Amino acid sequence: ILKTTLLKINSLDFKNRVADLRIKIKLKIFIPGFTNFPDMYEKMLKKLGIAADVTNNGLEAYKKYIASPLNYDLILMDCEMPVLDGYLSTAKMRDFEREQQLRPVHVIALTAHAMREQQQRCLDVGMNNFLAKPLAFARLKQVLVQTFA
Repeated sequence: ILKTTLLKINSLDFKNRVADLRIKIKLKIFIPGFTNFPDMYEKMLKKLGIAADVTNNGLEAYKKYIASPLNYDLILMDCEMPVLDGYLSTAKMRDFEREQQLRPVHVIALTAHAMREQQQRCLDVGMNNFLAKPLAFARLKQVLVQTFA
């Protein structure tokens, strides 16, 4: 199970770096959850010049997000987390954003389940995109470029 990651992206810097195929962004990432490979995803992001905030479960992720919702541009949300799973955590974040009239943060689901039903479930709770685990570095970079370029 992966932790959820919240990202803060300096969009102009990100767009400038994409031109030379490097993702050098000032980014704040939040990774909630529990994983057997906690450093793997953080290392991928670090390779792209992105630092991460990490929590241990979906409830911590939700609390951290609502404490400072404007600090993040992207959340990499593990769907299977203890205490509060990624689906419910995302749904609660979306409710909070509506109540506070905030722009929705971009949420990318991370899950080992790559079936259409899982993808639809992610979209139904308000996630914007879907990545299957194990996550390849090239795929992560591709999605970040598509999202913020």
